[in-house]
Amino acid sequence: MLYAPGDQHRLPETPAPETPPVNHYARTKRAAEVLTSRYPGPWAILRPRAVYGVGDTVLFPRIARAAKLRLLPRFQQEVPAQGDLVSIDTLVRQAARAVEQDARGIFHLIDPAPVQIDSFVADVLRRLGLPGPALKVSPHHALKVAAQLEALSQRTGWWEPPLTRFGVEVFTTTKTFDDSRARALLGPPDVSTDEALHRFQRWWHNGARLDDPALGTVGADP
Repeated sequence: MLYAPGDQHRLPETPAPETPPVNHYARTKRAAEVLTSRYPGPWAILRPRAVYGVGDTVLFPRIARAAKLRLLPRFQQEVPAQGDLVSIDTLVRQAARAVEQDARGIFHLIDPAPVQIDSFVADVLRRLGLPGPALKVSPHHALKVAAQLEALSQRTGWWEPPLTRFGVEVFTTTKTFDDSRARALLGPPDVSTDEALHRFQRWWHNGARLDDPALGTVGADP
């Protein structure tokens, strides 16, 4: 919804710009925000950024599946990308505080600090005993392959591309968010990224199963 090509730093807690959304998902998010903001009474919009943690069925299943198949790329670039994420722990706490504080307006919900994306993914995979990125590829080449896979997916209509242009952007461009309004009203996030990952690691090793309709089961054996 706020995405634009290239690096973006400290994106503000303001309405999305009037530019074409990058994909259908972003289009639905923007439509929801427009509908909410037109409500004549009080309203609040919470924007969690890349949710991860215990119970994940969206973000990490895809990464874990690609890692197990040795298809997770390692992007060759001079400056590693950084990005904000939010653990489910922080998201739930901040959402509850927004209700308690009768929050009004737009708020970004993120972890205490951005992470280096490739290092973060490698750390998570190491904690879970999964292989790290195996394929070395340039962002430019990855975007071309992703575009071809998306086109094939659109023609067939029955499978999810293992690599998308949006996914390449996530791994290769810096996207950070300003959460000044959220911190001022809700307080700073009180669950560190390391603690959230520790909880996720414990959940995984206790028999978690990450079931994803498009990619199959990638967690522990039954």
